[in-house]
Amino acid sequence: MKKILLYLMILSSLVLSLAAGDSGQQVKLPARGDDWVAGPGPEWELNYDAALERAGKEHKYIYALSTGSDWCGWCIKLRKDVLTNSKFKRFAEENLVLLYLDSPSKIKLPAKQDKHNSLVREMYELDDGVPSAVVLDEDGDIVARRSGYGNLDSYMSFLEKAVKTSAEDYAAEMKKRGKRK
Repeated sequence: MKKILLYLMILSSLVLSLAAGDSGQQVKLPARGDDWVAGPGPEWELNYDAALERAGKEHKYIYALSTGSDWCGWCIKLRKDVLTNSKFKRFAEENLVLLYLDSPSKIKLPAKQDKHNSLVREMYELDDGVPSAVVLDEDGDIVARRSGYGNLDSYMSFLEKAVKTSAEDYAAEMKKRGKRK
């Protein structure tokens, strides 16, 4: 928890320092052919603080996805098989605030978005490759973690279980297994 608070302070400082010279608008990913982030369906946040604020107001969980949208074959397959599926979209609209942490190779993210994504990935130890994800409660504490691709049924099962889990239950389970939080 102390580690998360430290990262939050660092992330907030970065965001505030960058916002000082900013117009105040949220950074948007560059448009590209079938840009699913800007497309129909649930809205994907690109800013951790905005996702956390929304989750608190709406009493929802945060699904933070680390992806390589234009180079990772499993990420592209996850997008096509799961993230654009109506079953996932309905579930997300009711239960989740979606946070998108992209690491594209063909497009260059704005420097502050790239730094932001790296800090959030580091804060939640999303270092198992892509795609990887954490589900957070409205306080930003981890309730579930997943690495790699999964089909729609396995992903929905993971998410349905995650939104019924508390951060305390998750931490106890990881401690029992001898794994990281």
